Amino acid sequence: MAGESPVYVENIILELFARPERGTRARTACICVERFGKGSKSRWTLGTNHLKWIPLMATKQKQKSKQKTLSTEEIQQNYSKLQNELQALAQKIGELESEAEEHDLVLSTLSDVEPSRKCFRMIGGVLVERTVGDVAPTLQTNLEGIKKVIETLANQYKTKEEEFTSFVKEYNIRQTRA
Repeated sequence: MAGESPVYVENIILELFARPERGTRARTACICVERFGKGSKSRWTLGTNHLKWIPLMATKQKQKSKQKTLSTEEIQQNYSKLQNELQALAQKIGELESEAEEHDLVLSTLSDVEPSRKCFRMIGGVLVERTVGDVAPTLQTNLEGIKKVIETLANQYKTKEEEFTSFVKEYNIRQTRA
């Protein structure tokens, strides 16, 4: 009996509601579907302007059934996928942080130089001659953009890490070192 799927009974109810704000003749039709099963009870209400789900009783059985729907191979694949995504995000954050440090170093070096002095900048694989006054604001803008991207990636990393942690807890995964 424990392995059987729950049996649901559905009742479809047509409800008519008088809407006094629209006059005594105006009525609103509402179709309700109620599902009763082992450990769960919910009600869907479909009105003229809305679709609303009203949970009547929370159930842990659905969460347990979600857990058992994945096979061991699927769990391993999801675990590896989440681990790889975390690793890729961390690697990208590291690359961008080193690039930001390079921009900082160049800006600190250029801050001591007069703005009319000649400098060279690599743009798309081509070395272009500019002045310090032209290059410094562009580098500052690029540095700010890199910092914003790093911040965004760090937030994504935190979110993905929380997802990974909840996945590990949900499936009771323990890491073993070989």
